[in-house]
Amino acid sequence: MSEQLEKTFPKIVGCSRRGHHHVQTETPCQDSWGGVNSYESKGYSCVSVADGHGADIHDLSEFGSELAVQALNDQFEVLIDSYGHDQSELERAFEANFPQMVVDRWQCLCLKDAEERLGETFFDHKDYDIYTRYGTTLQGCMYWKDRLWIASVGDGNLLTVGVDGSIVHHDEEDEPIFKPGATFSMASLNPANNFRLTIIEAELIAFTMLSTDGLYNSFLKPEYFLALGPGLLEAIRQDGVDAVDKLLPEWLDYFTENGSGDDITLAALVIE
Repeated sequence: MSEQLEKTFPKIVGCSRRGHHHVQTETPCQDSWGGVNSYESKGYSCVSVADGHGADIHDLSEFGSELAVQALNDQFEVLIDSYGHDQSELERAFEANFPQMVVDRWQCLCLKDAEERLGETFFDHKDYDIYTRYGTTLQGCMYWKDRLWIASVGDGNLLTVGVDGSIVHHDEEDEPIFKPGATFSMASLNPANNFRLTIIEAELIAFTMLSTDGLYNSFLKPEYFLALGPGLLEAIRQDGVDAVDKLLPEWLDYFTENGSGDDITLAALVIE
């Protein structure tokens, strides 16, 4: 008989740090992250990260990333409230409707923010110019019913690490059809079509780590980045989740100063 590992309540940690290059050019951090731990009350926990594009045409992307994180976490809750009574129904809704649910929510939040921030009213949900200004990538993960429900659009990386320290799942952007350095976006035409959805059995999962591309691009080789997952698990086991959470700002500052120079966000949903 295989040993059953006792699960504790999930814990959420995370940090966004302004990129070294952004500090030098006096530009704001365009990354965002956020988590909701409703495991005791509703049986689920979720965490999301987003990376605003930052170019001149995306001049509101620092707010777009915040709104994307809010939209994804909001819709995870809607998914549970609407379909949590039936896991098969929830799975069907997740695969068929969830990307559009997130996009619709994000666009509504962007229109409201634009009205408040710019003093203009936007009625047309196909006004892509305003969404372009808020452009951002987005990755998120929900833990519910001993499963991980993963939704992503654009670059960024999500590593799921097993209790044995192995990489169980690595979600990264499909090869884009754009020029180098470009990515799919919440501001793309028909962005729901570009979402990547994955459902993973989580019985032997220790944690899931989400990060923006500023972290991945700080490593010389992909395998060096992938080693970060098991290394973070070892640190969590040795020092505890809270200790690791306190060290994240220092670690991420080191990576951006000695690596990509970009904003970096790392968040984790620890379920071991």
